Amino acid sequence: MTKHVALTAFLLTLWHVVMHAQPSWTAASIPDTLRTGANSVVRLYTQCTTVTSSLSYTTKYHKVVTVFNRNGDDDGSWSCSSDLFMQLASFNGAIYDADGKQVEKLKKGNLKTSSVSEHLATDNVYNYYTPPAMSYPYTVEYEWQVKANDGYIDFPVFWPGGIRQALQSAEYTLSVPARVEIASYHSGHQWNTSCSQSDKVTEYKWSLSPMRAVITDYYDDVPLNLMPYVMSEPRVFTFAKTTGSMKDWEQFGSWYHSINVGRDQLSLADRAKVTELTAGCNTTTDKINALYAYLAEKTRYVSIQLGIGGWQSMTATEVAQTGFGDCKALTNYMKTLLAAVGIKSYPLLVSTTYSRLLPNFPNMHQIDHVVLAVPIEDNDTLLIECTNPQLALGYIPATIAGHDALLITEAGGKLIRIKDYTPQQNNESVKAHITVRLDGNADMQFKWDHSGCCYGSVRSLTTLDDAKRKDHIRRWITLNDATINSVQTTESLNGMNSHLLLCSQADVRYPGAAEGRFFITCNPFRRYKTVTMRKDRTRPIIQDYPLSWSDTITIKVPTDMMVEAMPQSESYANCFGSCAITVNNSGDSINITTFVEFRKGSFTIDHRQEFNDFQKKLTDIINRQVVLVRKSNLSTN
Repeated sequence: MTKHVALTAFLLTLWHVVMHAQPSWTAASIPDTLRTGANSVVRLYTQCTTVTSSLSYTTKYHKVVTVFNRNGDDDGSWSCSSDLFMQLASFNGAIYDADGKQVEKLKKGNLKTSSVSEHLATDNVYNYYTPPAMSYPYTVEYEWQVKANDGYIDFPVFWPGGIRQALQSAEYTLSVPARVEIASYHSGHQWNTSCSQSDKVTEYKWSLSPMRAVITDYYDDVPLNLMPYVMSEPRVFTFAKTTGSMKDWEQFGSWYHSINVGRDQLSLADRAKVTELTAGCNTTTDKINALYAYLAEKTRYVSIQLGIGGWQSMTATEVAQTGFGDCKALTNYMKTLLAAVGIKSYPLLVSTTYSRLLPNFPNMHQIDHVVLAVPIEDNDTLLIECTNPQLALGYIPATIAGHDALLITEAGGKLIRIKDYTPQQNNESVKAHITVRLDGNADMQFKWDHSGCCYGSVRSLTTLDDAKRKDHIRRWITLNDATINSVQTTESLNGMNSHLLLCSQADVRYPGAAEGRFFITCNPFRRYKTVTMRKDRTRPIIQDYPLSWSDTITIKVPTDMMVEAMPQSESYANCFGSCAITVNNSGDSINITTFVEFRKGSFTIDHRQEFNDFQKKLTDIINRQVVLVRKSNLSTN
C-alpha cells in the first residue's frame, strides 16, 4: 500500500512537471485585454544570439503566434532570408487548433524557397512557410536557427511584434565574449534590461511585459517607429574580409569609404568621351549638366545584391561596360565622371524612410539609398539623384527631402541634413475657366502647374500615352461627368524648382438643367475629407509633407441665369496650416480663389482640437458651392 501511494505521488509529480514543461496554446487562455484591436497575439517570442568570434554567431528563435482572423494570417506566416553571410541552420514547428491541440508538425521539408527578387543579381534565398487555411483562432509555433559566417556588421534586430498584434511574452538575449564591446538601441517602450558578466562571457537581456496591439492612426508616425525593437552591434566589426568601426558615424563612414577606394577608374576610351562631352563647356555647371545628360543616356538603374555588394559599389569600369548599376554604382560612376574633369563630389548615404538618423548610434538599418553631393559656390551643395537622371539636375525627391544623411569623405562620415521644401515650393496651382450653358453642359479649360515634390509625383504622366494621361487627369476632377478632350504637358527643369504644367480642355455636366437650378462646386479640382483620430490616441500628430494649393476658378454665367447663392469669402489659420476662399461676382462671371497650406511638423496630442478645427474648416471651404438659377424661374415665383 505504501509502495502504491509512493508511485501515485511520483506520477502526479511527473504529470505536474510535464504539464508545466509543455505550455498549453489554447486560445481561451489569452487575456481579453490583449484581444482588443488585435488581429493576432504573439504568445511567445525568444531570440538568443550567441557570438563565438568576430566572424560567426548563432541566433536561436522561438515564436508562437495565435491568429484571430484573416487579417492576421500574414502574422502566422514565417520567413527567413539566407545569403553568403547568413544561413538557415535548422527549422521545425507546429500548428494548433483553438483548443491547443496539435494538428500538424512542421520540419524543414515543409519550407518553400525562392530566389526571385526585385534585384537583377542577388545571392539571397528567401525561405518561407504559409499555413494552410484554418478555422480561427489557430496557433502556429516556429523554432529555427540562423548562423553567420565570414563576419557581420551587426546582430539580428529583435522585433517581436507588428501592427495590430498584441504581445504576451518576449525576450532577447545577446551573449558575447567578455572582450567584445557592443552598442545597443531600443525603442521607447517599457523594456526590462539586465547585464551579467563572467570571465569569458557578457550576457545582455531585454524583455517586455504584455502589450496591447499597436493600432496606427491618421497623421501617425511610420509603423517602424511605433513598434518595440532592439538593435545591437559590435563596436568593431569584421565583414567580408574587411574591418570597420561603429563607434560613431565618422568611423562608419571611413569604413564605407575604404571598401570603395580604387573603384573609380575610367578606361582611356571613357576618358576621351568625357573630354569630348565637356569640350565646349565654359563653367562647372555646364560640365555637370553635360555629364549628367550622358549618365541618363548611357545607364539604367538595376539593383545588385551580391556578397558585400549591399555596401560596396560596382566599379566605374563595370558600369561603363554594362550600362547599368544600383544606386551605389551609378553614384560612384557619376562621381568618377566628374573627377575626370576636376570636379570633386562625395557619396551621400540616406534613408528613404527615416527622416532622422540616430546621432549616437550609427547603424546600417537606417540607410537604404545613396545619392551624390557636389560642393558648389557659396558653401552650397548640389544633390544629384543618379538612379533617375531624367529628373532635373539638383532635384530632390520627396523621399529624402529634409532627411539626415551621411556624407562620405576621405576623412570619414559626416552627418548633414538635406535641403527641405517649403509649402510654397511644393505647390499645385490651378487656373481654370468654366463656361456654363443652359442645358447644364459646360466647357472647361484649365492649366494645372505642379512644382517641387508635386512635380516629382506627377512627372510619370509625361511617359504615358495620350489616352492613359487623359484618364489619369479625369480621375483628379471631382465632377462625375467629365471628359478630357486634350492634354498638353510642358516640363520645366530647374532643380528643386522644377515644374510640370498640364494644359487641358474638358467637357463637364452639372445636374439640374430640367429644374433650372445648378449647384456648382467652387473648386472641382480638389478632394478633401475630414479625418477623425482615435479617441484614445496619445502619440504626436505628424504632418510630414509641406504643401500648398493656390487655385483660381472663373465661372462664366449664362445670360439667362443669375447667382442665387454663393459662399462668403473667408480665411482660417492655425499651427497645422491655413486655408482661404475669396469669391467675387462681376455679373456675368464668378471669380473664386482658393488657397491652402499644410505645414510640416510634429505636434503633441494636446493640439488635437486645433487639428480637428483645421480639418473641418478645410473640408468646408473645399466643398462649398455656387448656386445658379434661371431668371425665368425667379420671375415665375
